[in-house]
Amino acid sequence: MSEMIASGQVPSLAVQTAVMIRALLPVAVLSPFVQRHFKKGMLIGAINASLGRTHSSRPVLRRSPIQV
Repeated sequence: MSEMIASGQVPSLAVQTAVMIRALLPVAVLSPFVQRHFKKGMLIGAINASLGRTHSSRPVLRRSPIQV
């Protein structure tokens, strides 16, 4: 295979596909672990926007007065 790459005989579509898969692997592996933090940030942003704090440097998430 390395001889084919050195001589330029590898089809460009195969190389592009390999590069795309290689680039997407870290994203696919890390997404389930980062999704929890992403959802929390979306919730905090939505609460701040509903309270009129669109550019708050420190988002505030208040607890509900109803405790279960």
